Amino acid sequence: AHFVSPYVRDLMDQDHKTLTELIKQRRIPEVVEILTIVHPSIVDIQPLNEEGISMIYVDVGGPTLLPISLLGAGVSNVLHIVLPLVQYHNANILIDEFEDGLHHSLFAPLLRIVISLATKNNNQVFISSHSDEFLRELVSVASEDNNEDIAFFRLARRGLRGAVPKHSLAEIREILSANLDIR
Repeated sequence: AHFVSPYVRDLMDQDHKTLTELIKQRRIPEVVEILTIVHPSIVDIQPLNEEGISMIYVDVGGPTLLPISLLGAGVSNVLHIVLPLVQYHNANILIDEFEDGLHHSLFAPLLRIVISLATKNNNQVFISSHSDEFLRELVSVASEDNNEDIAFFRLARRGLRGAVPKHSLAEIREILSANLDIR
């Protein structure tokens, strides 16, 4: 299993290593295509080392490459979410607080990419979220294809015991339309 932490700032080395492997496999164009949902001018991405420090640079068509951090946290967050989905096959991928650091307008396009990559690479993805807005967007995207491969679980309390009830897409739609909190 691979865990995707919402704390991107601490994981530049991991993303750097993953990008290096994807360069060897000639798969960087897949990553670049995904990043264009956040920043359409990105044409390439390169993991480089400067004085022993792992850095990730992007080409936006200017005279020099730019550190990815100059494009804003959203680009780094999207990169961090999608790298394991591109890299791994037949894996379990856990994405904690998917929405953290992302503008709400990215939820739907990024969810479509996550679902597509998970299907393509036969990965099982677990996403945690505390955002009602994100959950509504996930239900909307899943409903586009009536995707029954998506299940919803939430932590609940039954008396003194914990429970983890499973909800279908249809059940979650009903819960959300009743404006009940399912986070």
